[in-house]
Amino acid sequence: MTPQYSKSLKILHTADWHIGKRLEKFSRIDEQQQVFNHLCELANAQEVDIILVSGDLFDSYKPDIVSIKLWLNTLVKLTNGGKRVVVVVSGNHDAPEFIDVFSDLVLDRGIIVVSKFSHTLPAGKLTDYVMVTKSSSNFIELEILGIDFPVRIITTPYATEKSLSNLLLDNTHTGNLAEYVSEYWAKAELSCNADGVNILMAHLLFIDTLVDVNNIPKNEPGENSIIYHGGSAIFYPHHIPNCIQYVALGHLHKHHTLTSSNENTVISYSGSPLVYSLSESGQSKYAIEVNLLPNERPQLNPIELKGGFNIVRETVEGVFGAIEFAKDNQDNYIELLVNCSGALSEAEIESIYKVHNKITRVIPQISRLDTQPSSLDEHYQLEEVNIEQLLKNFLQSKQNINSEELEQLYLELYHSTMQESEVSNS
Repeated sequence: MTPQYSKSLKILHTADWHIGKRLEKFSRIDEQQQVFNHLCELANAQEVDIILVSGDLFDSYKPDIVSIKLWLNTLVKLTNGGKRVVVVVSGNHDAPEFIDVFSDLVLDRGIIVVSKFSHTLPAGKLTDYVMVTKSSSNFIELEILGIDFPVRIITTPYATEKSLSNLLLDNTHTGNLAEYVSEYWAKAELSCNADGVNILMAHLLFIDTLVDVNNIPKNEPGENSIIYHGGSAIFYPHHIPNCIQYVALGHLHKHHTLTSSNENTVISYSGSPLVYSLSESGQSKYAIEVNLLPNERPQLNPIELKGGFNIVRETVEGVFGAIEFAKDNQDNYIELLVNCSGALSEAEIESIYKVHNKITRVIPQISRLDTQPSSLDEHYQLEEVNIEQLLKNFLQSKQNINSEELEQLYLELYHSTMQESEVSNS
């Protein structure tokens, strides 16, 4: 006989907050505050029982005090006065030691923060609404008021060889990182069964088994590689324990689900709450509502988040085209590639910036100065271009820098390089 439950467990899954992230000279903190307010409103409106935050809480190992306050205030607000449990794992942008400092400080608020492998919680009451009934290394079983069954979660922060070094079975193991972690999950699986719901949350790179490694989404410039030596940090659905029903992932910024051979398992990236790069331009952003019962397939309901601006890159013709596009796109951050026959003057660049307060960069696309057929080693005749003006335009477009000393230094480096080039070619 199938057990009858009074209600399903309702989860809200989010990840990749990247608090403190900037876009060129622009802070995104106000947008983050706005979208987190919406997230809290959703949690209350949907009567969510538990929040899962799957890593990359901050954008930097050393977040500033404004970012830390926003993070803590958001977590506390999400608990709804301790009525709701929030479970957090750290990501590759987070310093495990720094995040771990807060784990004991927020625990009695119903916030469980996991930044290290071998993390174990003491059993007992967290709040008047939530109790830890069982706990082992990176595994927790919760009893939540109003839920008729145990809630089990395997928590997995971002995995590296260093973070796992003290946890491997022995030093003779020859498997890759994914195999190490899946062994770790297999131990935790022994505490899972069909009388409760079983969840895995992680900040890792998962791809479908049939996907070519060469088609993995590329990182943004400046990001560390998300693939370890030989692809050993790539995880596949077969690594997931059979008991797991919902896999709450962070690491990739676009919401999508992966295919599992287990009909009762759903693997999902929530995606980031804001558009953080040009590669995400035009993407809708979501928090994932998940309804879950023991021994059943999860039901997902992606809810679009409100707040934040899109990021757009556009190629335009001349200063007039740049101004017209900027006027028509006031609700976006914009990067402008301006087709022009020569360097833009300071006055021209200033006229573009004046009509829009969220221009990230103005990049002149200077056409060839000659019309003769090019040879196989075609190159722009830079000696015919006003290098001084190009440099001033570049510094102005980056951070509104106006420094004669810095300009002179760059020019000295340029001319020195050109002279060395002439000597080597003579």
